[in-house]
Amino acid sequence: MRLIPVTLTCLLFVSCLFWPSLLIADERFQVQRVQAVEHIIEVRRQGTLAFLREYRRAFKTAGYVKALNVDVGQTFQQGDTLAQLDISELLQQRQRIQARLTFIGNELLRLNRLLDRKLVSPSSVESMQAEHDQLQAQLSELNYNINKSTIKADFDGVVLARQVNQDELVQPGQSALVVTPLRDNWVVEVTVSADERLGLKPGQKHRIYLPALDQEFSAPIRILAQSPITNSQLYRVALALPAKADFVKGLVAEVTFQLQRANVYPIPHQAIIRSHQGQAEIMLSQDDRYKTQKFAVLDMDERYSYLAAQQSTIQVVTNSWIAH
Repeated sequence: MRLIPVTLTCLLFVSCLFWPSLLIADERFQVQRVQAVEHIIEVRRQGTLAFLREYRRAFKTAGYVKALNVDVGQTFQQGDTLAQLDISELLQQRQRIQARLTFIGNELLRLNRLLDRKLVSPSSVESMQAEHDQLQAQLSELNYNINKSTIKADFDGVVLARQVNQDELVQPGQSALVVTPLRDNWVVEVTVSADERLGLKPGQKHRIYLPALDQEFSAPIRILAQSPITNSQLYRVALALPAKADFVKGLVAEVTFQLQRANVYPIPHQAIIRSHQGQAEIMLSQDDRYKTQKFAVLDMDERYSYLAAQQSTIQVVTNSWIAH
């Protein structure tokens, strides 16, 4: 019989210990009504101002550099002569070949007349014709080399590098100048992760800010790499910018990508009980009852975690930490 009072005493003790604490917790909970809102998920990356295309210009024939009309940093117009080889020897060689062709042409006329009268053998005509054809081929190649001894600008641009000097002997295909167009050629290059790349499409416009110039642009994606950079899990993205006189290659650019729009709950960080692997657990209030629930974390900033919304509104306990 003495066991019963002891048991009741223990139950009363436990009740006094826990029941009042739950009441106190309920009274101290701060509940906030949170409305689902549309949120633009942003990712900020740092990139650099660059040229989309750079071209190497080379002579197609060997020779000594006779003229260099541009240097690094100088601009040029379409049709300008940028560099030229000394072609005096080529011109002399062409003159000799043309003279020989004139002679052979006259000889062929004479031999054909004699052949009609059967005064010469056909082999004599064939031999002369073979030499004529060979010289014609040499003349065509020579004219090609003469035409390619000059580097002309095929667009308005600027010189990025000069790789030969005046009077230097160059070989066919040896790079002489690195040039780039000035129009439709400025981009900001940046890298993104595979997950971030999934939210991007060519032509999408995103915000670019150039701190050094205090200029802001809405720039479309011009290049979106299909494969990652070698030995990396990052993808190259190039956003097109209009040409500006004060642009300098290599300037730092701040890029803000707007990856997607989603309905979210903006939850203050102090309301998060715990978070793990992209999930955040919060305490909800419904009909004077409390429960914890997990939501996917889509984004966050200095004040809020943005959780994927499942309905229009929820009642969130913003100080649920007092119960733990």
